[in-house]
Amino acid sequence: MDTHLHDLSSLLIRNLRYGNWDIKLFNFILNEYGRYVPVTLEEVNLIFCFMEFPQDFWQVGLQYYVEKQPWTEENFLKRLNRVVLDCENRFKFLDELEGCMEGIDKYLEKVEKMKSELNDITLELLKRTDEENVNIGDLEEKIKSLKDEIKRLKKLRKQQEKMEELLDKKDEIIKEIERSKDKHLKKKRKRKH
Repeated sequence: MDTHLHDLSSLLIRNLRYGNWDIKLFNFILNEYGRYVPVTLEEVNLIFCFMEFPQDFWQVGLQYYVEKQPWTEENFLKRLNRVVLDCENRFKFLDELEGCMEGIDKYLEKVEKMKSELNDITLELLKRTDEENVNIGDLEEKIKSLKDEIKRLKKLRKQQEKMEELLDKKDEIIKEIERSKDKHLKKKRKRKH
């Protein structure tokens, strides 16, 4: 499939793989791209699907078995192992991205529902203004209730952003632990030799 979304997905994967799976970097690339070619939420869902496909596994296998690259078996296994090691971080990132997309979907559904309700209230208000007994208080109460709900949703969005920041920090701590573990293993190997 040759679409601009496939190209964008490839660009995202190339920048995120091998230890760079980060929601902020994903959003940065997507936003910069979106300045020139707008990307809808539906298209982000398609990008997600492209990113789920194990392209790296397929590519390494294709190069070794079909294209007969002049690699030693050790070189092939090294390349394959690099993909395997990246896979866990990739799927953690995709799980996080999927959670963010679900949250945005729910948020947009609520906003659309509130817009519809506000439109209904407006139509009802216009209809009632033609009548003698207009009960503005009921309509004002409904409008106030909708405004309160919008404020609540905005607070939820801010909480979601804070959660994303905490997740970013968690990933940094995990990376630091892994680096420390690697250093310890290197020292241990040196002592054996």
